[in-house]
Amino acid sequence: MDRWAAQHGENANFICVCVLGDNSASSLAKEFGSSLRLRHCVNGFVDGRQDMPSYGQLGCKGFIVLDPDHAIISQCTASFMELREAAFGSVEAILGQRLKIKFGDFSMGDFVTVKGIASQPQLNGQAGVLRSFVEAKGRWQVELDSGEVKALKPSNLSALVTNADADEDVPSTASEEDPGPTPTTFCVEGVETVGVASIDAEHDECIAAMNKLSDSRKLQDLQAVYSSVSAHFKNEEDLLVQYGFGANQPSQFSPLTSHIEDHTRILRLIQEEIERKQSACSTALACSVDFVKKLADAFHFHAESFDRQYSQLLVKAGVQ
Repeated sequence: MDRWAAQHGENANFICVCVLGDNSASSLAKEFGSSLRLRHCVNGFVDGRQDMPSYGQLGCKGFIVLDPDHAIISQCTASFMELREAAFGSVEAILGQRLKIKFGDFSMGDFVTVKGIASQPQLNGQAGVLRSFVEAKGRWQVELDSGEVKALKPSNLSALVTNADADEDVPSTASEEDPGPTPTTFCVEGVETVGVASIDAEHDECIAAMNKLSDSRKLQDLQAVYSSVSAHFKNEEDLLVQYGFGANQPSQFSPLTSHIEDHTRILRLIQEEIERKQSACSTALACSVDFVKKLADAFHFHAESFDRQYSQLLVKAGVQ
């Protein structure tokens, strides 16, 4: 979101709101802004129950998009929890349709390189993004990678060539080279500690089950992963309820609610794969390496984005 704000900030507002509804909202919003290095979007908070929104918490479930008159364009864009990086495409499609701003060879949000400035040669070669076009002066407002904003003529800008663009101009020799055998296994890395020995041990058991699945890719090991992960999620949810994680907030805003929903998402991912493979030939491998990678990615994302939220609460309560 901060990248979008850097690209389109002169023509759209990007707002991140912490909706705890109590005195802790301010500190959490600051922590969130610091950890994600938010520089361009608005980072706010709601610290009173009377001001809480009625639609519930979105976050990784999607964005709300409004037009200049505050009419709703999209009540909920595609969910990051479901589609991961692909979910950003729905937001970018809306931005592309709504912000058709083009002057000459460039459009707002284009990435460019500075060139040919004799008076400030130190700027030449620097990369930046086009924020807005000042028609009266015939210049683009360019935010450089350093954070500095300069008003520059279009003649002093060239489209930034990315690695992907450069690759398109180079004849591919891939067909002439032997790519080697397709990988048949994938090592699932462990997750960071949450400071609670029992949960850390369960995380290790889940990772071990995934690695066994990666080696065999058999249905019985896929089912074993489901058993290991579901048992861990059940124990974790019981602990969170016992120690009041999110208990002081309405269910639609509670971090416990979103935590459990992500558990459900991961279990559904495994269960759907089990059901698909049960109907397949019994001699077929249960799943592909790509599925193991997808599952590992979902598990790591959950551990990094959700489990760290309760770590301090359980550690302070002395949970082992």
